[in-house]
Amino acid sequence: MAEEAIQEQSLPVPVEQVQPTEMTPLTEAVKVEVLGRIKGAITVAKDFPRDEASSLGRILTACANKGLADKAVYRYPRGGETISGPSIRLAEAMAQRWTNLDFGVREISQRDGYSVVEAYCWDLETNVRQTRTFTVKHEIIAKKKVKRLSDPRDIYEHIANLGARRMRACILSIIPKEITDAAVHACQKASRGNDTRDIKTRTAEMLAAFEKLGVKEELISKRLKHDPKHINEDELQDLREIWTSMSDNQSRRSDWFDVPEESSASAEDLTERLQAKAELKVKKSKPKEELTEDEKLPFEKEEKNVSR
Repeated sequence: MAEEAIQEQSLPVPVEQVQPTEMTPLTEAVKVEVLGRIKGAITVAKDFPRDEASSLGRILTACANKGLADKAVYRYPRGGETISGPSIRLAEAMAQRWTNLDFGVREISQRDGYSVVEAYCWDLETNVRQTRTFTVKHEIIAKKKVKRLSDPRDIYEHIANLGARRMRACILSIIPKEITDAAVHACQKASRGNDTRDIKTRTAEMLAAFEKLGVKEELISKRLKHDPKHINEDELQDLREIWTSMSDNQSRRSDWFDVPEESSASAEDLTERLQAKAELKVKKSKPKEELTEDEKLPFEKEEKNVSR
């Protein structure tokens, strides 16, 4: 999603409204436990510092995987230019393999229809920490109307969606740019060259993926200025990066295709509704209040995000 849309959902944090939590024996015990875990993680990071060459090797090995490579780069238009960069998935993959990083999203407080949220990435070796603190209103714009969110799962998904992009920014601020550039290059190379399937099969797969985002084949034909049957490798790679951008809510359909101009918020809502429709059967099969390990926010997964 474009930066303007992020600003629509992210207001300056009203410091006077972030009240300190009342200390009780339980909260004091939790505080001691958390501090103990942090000190332990720092000690381990100091005792087992990262080998940058080995870490880079693991990152490049991961980038050779086509499943990651196809989702590694996004692009979106801004000021007459096309901006591209590492996707959320690639940033997470690099952080896991760079080692000794603690990264995630945590909800600081929740009250009166909004949450104060922090995305962060902390290098446990160098003690360099990047954070993004922002507020998220418990609402989305659906069909040009404001829809209030009251269900805990909807609120969780909304926070996770907005927090992931800030977490990516924090990760990319910590990992050296030359490492990121090497990873992007490796992913682009893998995405173009490692698929042994014929281009007709891959094109059909991409068209089906765009269909789930509300982009029909006729719109793609209009953008390509020819029938997708005659697509070449460069055009297919361009479509793949556009799809990644739309999937991550970095851009809107109207940024790339000949459709009526839509607001960033409504574009995000469309993506969320299409994804929700695809996952409806899965959600019906389990209690609504339960979250699987994969669905939990990074800070809800105990010790999961501290890479060693």
